[in-house]
Amino acid sequence: MCWQSFPQTETFRRQLILSLKSEIEMIKSFQIEATAAALLIGLTGLAQAAGDDAATFEIAPGVYSYTSGNHYHSMFVVTDDGVAAFETVNSKHSIAMLEAIRAVTDQPVKFALQTHNHWDHASGGGVMQEAGAKTVMHKLAAEWLEANPGDADLVRTDPLFVQRCTHETVRLQPSSPVAMRWALEDVELKSGLSIPEGAKVVIDLESVNRDQSIFGADAADFNPHRETPDGVPAYGLSFGSGMHACIGMDLAAGLLFHDDSTMDDHIFGLVPEAVQALFDHDPVPDPDDPARMDDSTTRPYFGHYPVLLRS
Repeated sequence: MCWQSFPQTETFRRQLILSLKSEIEMIKSFQIEATAAALLIGLTGLAQAAGDDAATFEIAPGVYSYTSGNHYHSMFVVTDDGVAAFETVNSKHSIAMLEAIRAVTDQPVKFALQTHNHWDHASGGGVMQEAGAKTVMHKLAAEWLEANPGDADLVRTDPLFVQRCTHETVRLQPSSPVAMRWALEDVELKSGLSIPEGAKVVIDLESVNRDQSIFGADAADFNPHRETPDGVPAYGLSFGSGMHACIGMDLAAGLLFHDDSTMDDHIFGLVPEAVQALFDHDPVPDPDDPARMDDSTTRPYFGHYPVLLRS
């Protein structure tokens, strides 16, 4: 079976987060409480046994632990009424888990249960829904996912989205918090402020790039879907402008995508290409080695950010 990513459309997202109260009583027939307890006991010894290969383990009658070999573990419970799957993770993982389920039983998948509100644990829900499952989760998790649409698949399938993420990061965290210029003549700004010829002008890039009148009410938030006014680059003034713009900005961050651009000839930039390559290997922060800020500077930079590559 070919791997594929299911579209993160608004309809899909709303379907994914849908928690149907009428199904709750039906879920009880799967005896989730008892099987989940068995799972917790079984998984303790399975995390190391699974290694890097896809594997299915029956840890109790009708209760299975599954890993697709990417450090994620799911489970599914087989009953006479159907199958309940726990932890859909992502599209690739869920497609493989469906194959594992079908290798065990012909029963249909009736429910896909999400344990919490992280898209890297829940974005495979669309696969299960396509297979006929109902998605169930806690009300608070559903509310969070609705307010924070997932882009987990986009970072793996849409290089233009990765470039927008790069530009948004550069906007919020410019390599230098200020820029300096000297006035070649008397200038009066729209605000009424007068700058005399020869004056040194210090531009607060962090403030400028968070101007709500330009970037919207959520200007201080990371939003790679942000639309900017005509003539305003997505990265703000972080690379400067005019004849003094950073000479390496096109090489580093690529060109802005315009109406006449195509995906085949577009220049994405070295940083987006490197980020894309990293996401191709499904990275997650190392839980045993937390990230640390760089204490040698007052700028909000990470000095240590280890990740695990799961594929």
